[in-house]
Amino acid sequence: MDLFIRLKKKDTNLYRALKIIKKEIIEFQDDEKLFLKEIEILSQLDHPNILKIYEYFFDGNNYYIVSEFLEGGELLEQIDNIQNYGENSAAVIMTQIFSAIFYLHSKNIVHRDIKPENIILKIKDDDLSIKVIDFGTANFNPKNSKFTTQYGSSYYLAPEILKNNYTNKCDIWSCGAILYILLCGRTPFKGPDEESILRAIERGEYNFDDKEWKLISQEAKDFISKLLEYNPRKRLSADECLKDPWIKNYSKDEIVDYDFILKNLIKFDSSQKFKQSSVAYIIHQNISSNEINKLSVIFRKADKSKEGRLKLVDLKEDMKQYYQLVDPDNNISFEDIVNRFDHKHEDYIEYEEFLRATIDLDTLLTDENIKLVFNYFDKDQSGIITYENIKTTFGIDFKDETKEKEIVQKILKDANLDINGNIKFKDFEQFMKNSLK
Repeated sequence: MDLFIRLKKKDTNLYRALKIIKKEIIEFQDDEKLFLKEIEILSQLDHPNILKIYEYFFDGNNYYIVSEFLEGGELLEQIDNIQNYGENSAAVIMTQIFSAIFYLHSKNIVHRDIKPENIILKIKDDDLSIKVIDFGTANFNPKNSKFTTQYGSSYYLAPEILKNNYTNKCDIWSCGAILYILLCGRTPFKGPDEESILRAIERGEYNFDDKEWKLISQEAKDFISKLLEYNPRKRLSADECLKDPWIKNYSKDEIVDYDFILKNLIKFDSSQKFKQSSVAYIIHQNISSNEINKLSVIFRKADKSKEGRLKLVDLKEDMKQYYQLVDPDNNISFEDIVNRFDHKHEDYIEYEEFLRATIDLDTLLTDENIKLVFNYFDKDQSGIITYENIKTTFGIDFKDETKEKEIVQKILKDANLDINGNIKFKDFEQFMKNSLK
């Protein structure tokens, strides 16, 4: 059984979660190298509804995975605290789950244990922002290949898992079981013991006979039937789930605060790699969950396709109407503002790119945070950020020393800092605070 511990970072006083996995379990179930490869890839996932993994390490007995700490608690435990809970609330929650699954499946990753215990609310209040956690049974599914090993929890197992022959569609079935519970408070597959429940799943036997279903829309019941489709080939994909009429009609969010986004985006400059690396580190290591949650909600509302990334064409269209309000004198062109997103792809913007570009720098660049990021670059704690510090932090490692020097000097020149790298704290502090002007 895995062990979870809440930790507090000394330098930031922020909480992290530590998951400890015994090596003997991994070595029995799977190849150690494959496991480490999976954790490394999972740590690079970038989605607002997927648990962020910060680092991992191991010793002779255990693997240790450090992730963000979510204070909201398990979904089912907190539903009673959500005001005016109903189909709309369930749809907002399910949209986020499907968005996470769509993202995972697009990366050829199958979760294999989607259940309410693995759906965590981000914060403790009347908010519906969730994250999918626990990738202990996740695996790669290249070219929609089939799995043969049984994983998962009995109430949420797809029937094909019991036959040891399944694909990523098993995650969709689990979502159907979760939605059923969210709407009526009972599991779709019933029985006096686990064996009876598994037999009911094996036969695909469920109904909408309980009295609670009389108050639920036909659209919701139709959607559940599509999710609990016995034949996995006919079952919806995650992409199709996000386009279903029930999801579209019941998960409508309020208006996006584009005014907030544009005001912060005007201060953002993706060309300054040194500054953006500093901002990225603070966001990654030190920003509070409440500050991130505000931007996460905005991101969720702006994500029209619900894929967990923003289509640039949609963002341009939606922001344009707010542009005149933010910059009535047209000091900066609208195209220039939009192009300030450091989008690595031509047609969409990833979650962390959005955070870096739209975070409120006045809130972010406190004296404490500036000192924190200075120490991050000052690896040897010499009190000066050196040329070698820059190379190490940015991962600049070529056989050609001339090329290395050119890259480092360009980074420093763009930041108007000493191109030789001898940067004292007061110079770095001034450089960061210039971002607020």
